[in-house]
Amino acid sequence: MLLRPLNLLSLLVVFGLLLPGCAHPHMAPASAQQTLGGMVVTLNSNSPHTGDNTITITVTDANTKSPVGNANITATAEMISPRLPGTQVSGRAQGNGLYSIPVRFGVATRYHLTLHIQRPGQSSVTVVFPIDAAE
Repeated sequence: MLLRPLNLLSLLVVFGLLLPGCAHPHMAPASAQQTLGGMVVTLNSNSPHTGDNTITITVTDANTKSPVGNANITATAEMISPRLPGTQVSGRAQGNGLYSIPVRFGVATRYHLTLHIQRPGQSSVTVVFPIDAAE
C-alpha cells in the first residue's frame, strides 16, 4: 500500500521532531553546579566518553566567592546500571580553585561521580554528579 502524500508528510514531520530527542544527549559537555558545605562546586567535562577522561572541578567559597585552592578531592565514578563500584582517584590542584580529576569510564552508560572534598579545618563534603558517558 502506498502512503498518501499527506500521511508521508506527517510521518516525516513526526520523525523530524522525535529523532533529535533520540540522539545521545550526553554527547554535549557535562556541566553542573552544587552548593554544599559553604562551597560552590562546579563540574565541567568535555564530552565524557568511554575510556580515559579528565573531569574539571572548580571550587569556590559560597560566601566570599573566592577560589578554594587548598582542598583535597577524591572522586569515584560508579556505574549506575548495572551498579558497579569505581576506583577512587585524587584530584590535582591546578590553582585558582581549579582541580583536574582523571576518570575512566568502562562503558557508555550513566555514572555517579562522587566527590569527597576536604578543606583544612572544615568538615568533609560529599557531592554527587550524574555523568553520561558516550561511546
